[in-house]
Amino acid sequence: MLVFKDPRGTQVFSKHIGPDEQDRGKTVYMTQTQGEHRICVQCKGSKWFQTTALKWELSIDLGDTEFSRTPATRGDIRGIERTAMATLARAEAIAAENE
Repeated sequence: MLVFKDPRGTQVFSKHIGPDEQDRGKTVYMTQTQGEHRICVQCKGSKWFQTTALKWELSIDLGDTEFSRTPATRGDIRGIERTAMATLARAEAIAAENE
């Protein structure tokens, strides 16, 4: 399950993602407010790797319907990349602990 949250932490969109889905795990969300949004991955089950492993790919398209005076910078995107890499490293560490 993917859960999108706005800058206040309010859930604004969610979608079930799985290997059996017709859309093959693709989803799109266009924000309605400015600010930092969060995408949460929720995996059900009592074990991290209870079922078939899923491969995740994150693609972010930046754009706006209006001109932005402060567009995202390369540093902003690198910050997102660092966070994603840290999350991946943590997931791999948890997987190693469970082996």
